[in-house]
Amino acid sequence: MGRVTVHGTAHGEVWAHAVCRAGGASQREVDVRMYSLDGTLLVEVVGMRIVRLESVPILAAPRPQQSASDGQVPLVAPAGGLRVTIAALPSGPERRKALESAVRENVAQVVRLPARRVDPDRPLKSLGIDSLMSLELRNRLEGAFGIRLSATLIWNYPTVHDIVPFLAEKLGLELDDEAATVQAPVAAPTGAGGGRAPSSAESPEELLERELAELDERMETI
Repeated sequence: MGRVTVHGTAHGEVWAHAVCRAGGASQREVDVRMYSLDGTLLVEVVGMRIVRLESVPILAAPRPQQSASDGQVPLVAPAGGLRVTIAALPSGPERRKALESAVRENVAQVVRLPARRVDPDRPLKSLGIDSLMSLELRNRLEGAFGIRLSATLIWNYPTVHDIVPFLAEKLGLELDDEAATVQAPVAAPTGAGGGRAPSSAESPEELLERELAELDERMETI
């Protein structure tokens, strides 16, 4: 997707105008404009790619109900899901293999390849994963394991091999017989007072995460 511009909020019915053009084998590119009934431009989408899929991708994970007691939004892993199944395996190497297999399966669904063709050591961006597809992968993994993940997941952890120990740490899983050390991404620079640096000094990772988060929010409002 080239650009999404939100000009206003819809109130009631809207209408849309789309221009479609060929974008390659089994692909189309579409420019869409959404208007209110009085003709006010609300949303403009430029360069949206449409691909023929065998199944419908998961573009957004269901949002849980907000807890009235603490004001927080709980996210609970589904009972009997992957998280429980992998945790029940008797050895660390088995848990590592199962977690890697689960990540590869989710990557394969996003890029429409057999899981066996997803090399754990190959950068995911080299498989054609763009910003929108990275959000889809993030949402799939969130739904599969019941945890919240950053929109910059594949930029901080660019391969399946990198993602697996990160997810294991988030899930509290031991991947080896002895506790493994998970390398965290480099922390963002801090200001003189110990706080975050001003926006002008944001790292590339922070800028990318902010842009992807804004894209995620805008896609949910369309």
